[in-house]
Amino acid sequence: MTETPPVVAPARRERLLWMDGLRGLAILLIVLLHATEMLRSIGLQPHIAVDIFNTVASPFRIPLLMTLSGMLLGGSLSKGAGRYVSGKLRAIAWPYAVWLVIVLLVFPSLGPDILVRGLWAPNTYLWYLHTLLIAYLVALALRRVPDWISMVGALLLAAAVTLLPMPDLVATMKLERTFLMLAFFFAGHLLMQHLPTALPLLRHPISIVIGLVCTGSVVVASLQPGSAVSNDVTFAVPLLASLAVGLALLSLLPWRDPVSRWLRWVGRHSIVYYVTHWIALYWTLQLVAGPLIRFGFSEVAVAMVAGAMLAGAALAWLVQLRTPVRWLFRV
Repeated sequence: MTETPPVVAPARRERLLWMDGLRGLAILLIVLLHATEMLRSIGLQPHIAVDIFNTVASPFRIPLLMTLSGMLLGGSLSKGAGRYVSGKLRAIAWPYAVWLVIVLLVFPSLGPDILVRGLWAPNTYLWYLHTLLIAYLVALALRRVPDWISMVGALLLAAAVTLLPMPDLVATMKLERTFLMLAFFFAGHLLMQHLPTALPLLRHPISIVIGLVCTGSVVVASLQPGSAVSNDVTFAVPLLASLAVGLALLSLLPWRDPVSRWLRWVGRHSIVYYVTHWIALYWTLQLVAGPLIRFGFSEVAVAMVAGAMLAGAALAWLVQLRTPVRWLFRV
């Protein structure tokens, strides 16, 4: 008699839907933030509601991306060390290096030193890829270490860097941020390893209350002047709890409506959108500033975000067609 296979495929499919959708949402939030910052730099002040929204979302954007990336770690490690390293160099290190050069070409005033700094202390919007590559390489080195130990170790290192005096050269590396992002990365992997049991627990009413309290504390802290909650080890635990409960609840959504399908598309091509969005925002601003600037911040911001997302979609489509454009994102 033929053995009945375990019913796991549907759950796996649902998991991928919400993971892609949330990754796309994080990218959209990043694009909105950078559009706002770019407009502020030319004197266009956003509406207070936009400022508050960006501030409240600030602690969650990159930590969410790191957590979701950590959830994919197991599949990458299963390929073996050789394919794992070559895959990360091709898919992360290559676009990071290529777009660092492109950023310098588009913004020559930054100076060639950004290429050198990009190796050890990135100071452009591409820093996330630099940190993500470090996370994958560290994860390979610590693959025999339990995830919870790696996560706690990263948090302790972040705390040590914060409390101990560091030379200026080391301070420019922003090690606290790097270690915190590593903690979110390992938390994602830990969550993925126990997903079938973790999701029901995280959806329990008590967990939801704890998550809401943690989310509230993070939001209140982020609204304080000069705060940088996502880079503050003090709020790492409540932020982790907030993200874990949020992921569990958001995973219940169907993620099949037109907006969700679009977010999933963005999420599947998140690297393309991420590395191109700043330059696309800048060029869109050059095109629309003249005719739209008299209307104010909102009109220009919408046009910039739309331009960046359309540019990302066009390039992602060209990559799928295996045109030479793909060499900008993967070797």
